Amino acid sequence: MTAFKRNVLVACLLFQCSIARGKEPDHLLPVNLTDHPGYRALIRKKLETTPFDCGRLVILPSFDNERSISIYRSGSKMKGEIYLLSCIEAHNTLWGVSEGGKAPNRGLKVGTRKTDLVIPKITADVLKQALAAMLAETRDLSRQERPKFITMEGSETEFSLPSMNGSVMRGSLGQFQPFGAKVRRLQAVVDKLKAYCDSPRASRPDLLKGIERDSRELLTLCRKAE
Repeated sequence: MTAFKRNVLVACLLFQCSIARGKEPDHLLPVNLTDHPGYRALIRKKLETTPFDCGRLVILPSFDNERSISIYRSGSKMKGEIYLLSCIEAHNTLWGVSEGGKAPNRGLKVGTRKTDLVIPKITADVLKQALAAMLAETRDLSRQERPKFITMEGSETEFSLPSMNGSVMRGSLGQFQPFGAKVRRLQAVVDKLKAYCDSPRASRPDLLKGIERDSRELLTLCRKAE
């Protein structure tokens, strides 16, 4: 069962049985880069066009337009460095227009909207640390964590971050609910990042504080679990 088959309705009683027999997942799940290669190629071409040295998340809703949020350093020490948060959103659902990647040329015609916002270095740094800590724990569900009933509906968020050895760490929130404390805190960070991209200038300072606060709390939770 793949994460991208999001247009099929299945039983929606997700984790009630799982909670009774085991524990809630509190980690990210592996990303299968070979799944639906045509669709993944569209995501890369349309939404993954910026650096992401402080992290990137790609939000894949069931029925809404896909978007990416990337955090990275721009400029140079000579000319001055800034940290940017870039949000790129498709004008239409890439999955639907391309028929799940089977008609990539249709997907290539979908336009995108890009928003670049400057964020403080301290916010970018703590967000990077929190994402690195969560990505380091990426693994499959254990037997005790697996639900008896699974839905293929719902939004999925994938995370990526370059590692020191040049590879890319990847992990996914999947579509399993509920989660443990760390994943719930990570979801709070995602929600605030989305709101930061969509909100007017006057609302952004409070959202930045929330992103930094939740990222610090997530990092603390990860360190306690070590």
